[in-house]
Amino acid sequence: MLVTRITRARIGPEAGGHFPEALHAIDPTPPRVSHARDRWLGPLVLLGVGVGMFAWTRGAWPDPLVDFGRELYVPWRLVEGDRLYSDIAWFNGPLSQHWNALLFRVFGVGMSTLVWANGLVLIGVVALLYRGLARLSDQVTAAAACLVLLTVF
Repeated sequence: MLVTRITRARIGPEAGGHFPEALHAIDPTPPRVSHARDRWLGPLVLLGVGVGMFAWTRGAWPDPLVDFGRELYVPWRLVEGDRLYSDIAWFNGPLSQHWNALLFRVFGVGMSTLVWANGLVLIGVVALLYRGLARLSDQVTAAAACLVLLTVF
């Protein structure tokens, strides 16, 4: 982004303008030239870290019997024809369960279906976060924030 400071010499009292003293000199800062490798370095590092974290933590995710069973059971029952709230006791909103039931209907019932679907959601979230932060700050800051997201959370 080209930033230009307005000067008194260019547009000042001599030219009939009234500007505060804080705007002193013309300083057109040239835009930073970004090469293709600079633009893709952050996303490639994030992709590598994401794939590495997926491989490293694979199988250490929620236990279907202890803390993740209902996320598999309720959509499976919906695929089988049961109805939420009348056949299945449920106290949350219906969107995620019906979305998971649709995924089960299309790709088959199983934890791997939800793993791959949530992996795609994570890719989308990281891409949006990176793009937004890169526009607000710079690519290094955006990559660092996304690395924290991928490794800590």
